[in-house]
Amino acid sequence: MKLGRGPWIYLILIIGCTVFAAYDVITQRTQYNADIRAALPAASHSRQANADRYFSAQAMHQGIISVRADSNKTLLSAIHQYLAEHHFVSQQQPDRQLQTLAQFYAPYSPLITSPHFSQALQTSANYSRYFYTRLSETASPFVSASMALDPTLNTAAFLAYMTQQTTLFSLDNDNLIVNGERGPRIFIFFDYQGQENTEIQQFDHLATHLKQWQISYPNADLMYSGAPFHNAENTQLAKQEMALFSTLSLVILVVVMGITFRNLYTFMYIHLSVLAAILAGFGVLLMVFATVHVLALVFGITLIGIAVDYTLHVIAHQDSEKSPYLKTIKTAISLGFVTTVLGYCSFLFTGVSMLIQVAVFVVAGLTAAWGFAMWMVPETATPTFKNSVLFRFSLRYNRVLCQVSPRTLLTISTLLIILALTYLQPHFVQSPAVLNASSAQLKQQEAIHYQYLFANQQRYLVHASSAQQYLEKEAKLITQIQTHYPSARFDAISLWLPPVSQQLKNRQHWQQAVNTGTFSPVSEWVSAPIPALPETLLRPSDFTRPPLSTLYDSHIYEQSDGVTGWFSVTLAPEAAFSASLDLEEGVKYDKVLILSQAMASLIHHVAMIALITLGIICVVIFARHGIGRALLSLIVLVNIVGGALLVSFSIDAMLTLFHLLAVMLILALAADYLIFYLSQGREPNTQFAITLSGITSLSVFGVLVFSQTPAIHQLGLTVLTGVLLTLILTPLVTKEFT
Repeated sequence: MKLGRGPWIYLILIIGCTVFAAYDVITQRTQYNADIRAALPAASHSRQANADRYFSAQAMHQGIISVRADSNKTLLSAIHQYLAEHHFVSQQQPDRQLQTLAQFYAPYSPLITSPHFSQALQTSANYSRYFYTRLSETASPFVSASMALDPTLNTAAFLAYMTQQTTLFSLDNDNLIVNGERGPRIFIFFDYQGQENTEIQQFDHLATHLKQWQISYPNADLMYSGAPFHNAENTQLAKQEMALFSTLSLVILVVVMGITFRNLYTFMYIHLSVLAAILAGFGVLLMVFATVHVLALVFGITLIGIAVDYTLHVIAHQDSEKSPYLKTIKTAISLGFVTTVLGYCSFLFTGVSMLIQVAVFVVAGLTAAWGFAMWMVPETATPTFKNSVLFRFSLRYNRVLCQVSPRTLLTISTLLIILALTYLQPHFVQSPAVLNASSAQLKQQEAIHYQYLFANQQRYLVHASSAQQYLEKEAKLITQIQTHYPSARFDAISLWLPPVSQQLKNRQHWQQAVNTGTFSPVSEWVSAPIPALPETLLRPSDFTRPPLSTLYDSHIYEQSDGVTGWFSVTLAPEAAFSASLDLEEGVKYDKVLILSQAMASLIHHVAMIALITLGIICVVIFARHGIGRALLSLIVLVNIVGGALLVSFSIDAMLTLFHLLAVMLILALAADYLIFYLSQGREPNTQFAITLSGITSLSVFGVLVFSQTPAIHQLGLTVLTGVLLTLILTPLVTKEFT
C-alpha cells in the first residue's frame, strides 16, 4: 500500500507520542497522584475556600507514625534512622524544640506570661513560693532549657503552659506522647523533603518497612496514617489493576478478533488502531501535564472499547459489492468522531484538573483512532468474517429486532425506568471517602490516630485586615471561651504571639515586680541577670523566621484583602462555643463539609457536561436526519443512561462521581451506534460491526467490575450496563433492514 502525505504525517505523530511516553516512563518525569481530594474543585472562591486550599496543602505531604509509649527503643531508633536516611524530616509538632524556643522567648520574657506566673507576681510571698517550688523541679525539661537564659522561670512557665495548652502532647525524652483509649502512645510527625516525583514511591517503601516492623515488634502496636500513605496505596493498586485489566482486555480483544476474522492483516489493523489510540492519548497527556491523576488513566482502558469502533466499521464495509457503503460509513465515522470529541471538549472548561486530563487523553486517543481508520486501513480487501459465528449471530439478532415494535419496547422501557425511580429513589453520595481504595487496616489506623489527635476538637476561621488585628480578634475570642470553660484547650497562634495590648500589660506587671523587689529570691540563688525590658515588642514579622515560622505559616494565610487564620478548641462544648462566637468574627471550619461541597460541585459539573453532550448528539442528528429521528434518539439515550444508573444504584446502593463519568462513555458509544444506524440502516455489515464493537466493549468493561478500586468498579459496572442497553435500544431509531 502506497502511503500519501496524510498517513506519513500520522505515523510521525504516533511515533513521536510513543517515543515521548517511553522517555517519560524511563526518566519518571511525571508524578502520579491517586488522592481523590486532589481532583476536586474548590467549592467556591470565598475566603474560607481559599484558606482551606492553603491549609489543606500543608497536610497533603505529612505522615504520622505512632507506637505504644513503652515500646522497644530499638524500634524507635530504627524508625528515626530510616526516616533520616530517606529524606523524611521529622517534626516536633511543629518545630518546637525547647532549647531553640527558650533562646527565642527569653529576651522577651517581660512581654509574655502564663496564668500561674501572673498569679505568682501578685505578691512577693507568692512568687517566692512559686520560685522555690519550680526550682526544685530539676527534671523539668522546660526549667533546664531556659534557666540560664531567664532565671525568673517565666520563660519555663510560658513554654510549659503553651505545651499543655496548645497540644495534647507531653514530653518524655524528646518523645511526643498522647494519652488515649489504647493507652499512651508516642507520635512521630514527618514530611518528605526529597524529589517530588519520588514521594509516592518512597512512602510505599516506608509502608512496606512499617508492615515488617509490625510483625517483628507485635507488642509495639505500630500504626501509621496520613494522606501520602493513602495516596501511595491507592496509586499502586490503581497501577496494578490498570496493568492487569489492560492485559485482560487486550487478550479478550485478540481472541474475539482472531476467531471472527481469521486474517492476519485484518487482525493486525484492528489491534494497531487500539494501540495507536492508547499511545497517542498517553503521550499527549504526559506532554501537557507534569502531574497526572491516576484515575485519568482509567480512560486508557475505556479507549479500547471506543477506538476499535472506527476501524471495525471500515473493515466491515470493504466488500467491493458494497462500495457505496464504504464512502458513507467514513462520513458516519467522522460525524460520530466529531460528536464524541465535542462532548469531551466540554471537560476543558470545568477548571477541574482531572476532568481536563480526561478530555486531553480521550480527544487525543480518539483522534488517533479516527486517523487510523481514515488513512491506514486499506479500502479494498476480501471480507473474512462472512462465515464467522458473530456475523451469523448479528443476522439472527437483526431478525429478532425486526419482530419488535420500537414504540412498544421504548414505552415498556420508559415505564420501567419511571417505576424504578419511584421505588429506588436514587441519590448521589457526595463524600469523597466512598472512593477511597485504601486497605481496611490503613483506614482503621487513620481512625485511631484521629481519635487520639482530633477527638472533640473544633476548628474556626477568623478573618482580619492585618496579622495584628487577627491576633487581637483571636485573643478576645479565647478569653471569652476561657471565662466559661476553663478546661478548654486551644491551638492558637495568639497564645504564642500575644497581642500588643497583652504585651504592654505584661510589661507593666513585670516592671512593678522589679520595682517592688519581687524577684529578690532569684538573685539569692542564681547569678544570671534578670531579663531587662526589651526595646521592641513582639510583632508578627518576628514569627516569619525560625523557630516559629512553621507555626505561623500553618495558622495564617495572607490574602489580598487581609489575613485568614484558624484556631482550634478542644473539650469545649460545640453549642456553647458557637453561642459565644460572633459570626462576623469567624466561622466554623468543617473540613468534611468543604470536601462534600467540592464533590457536589464536581458532580454538578459532570452532570451539566453530560446534558450538553446529549444536546450536541441530538442537534447533530436533527441536522442530518430531521426532528423525528432526533426526538426518537433523545428518548433512546435517556432510557439508556437512566437504565444504566438505576441498575448501578440497585447494585452499589449509591451513585457517585464515577457513575456519572461513565455516562459520558455511554453517550460516546451510543452516539456512534445511533449515527451508524441512521446513516446505514440495519445493513448486515453495519449490524455486524456494531454487534462486534458492543461485545468488545462488554468484555473490556466487564473486567473492570471486579476492581477493588471503587472508582474503577463503578465506572465498569455502569458502562457495562449502558453498553448492553445501547445494543438493545439503538437499533430502534431506524427502519428494519430487508
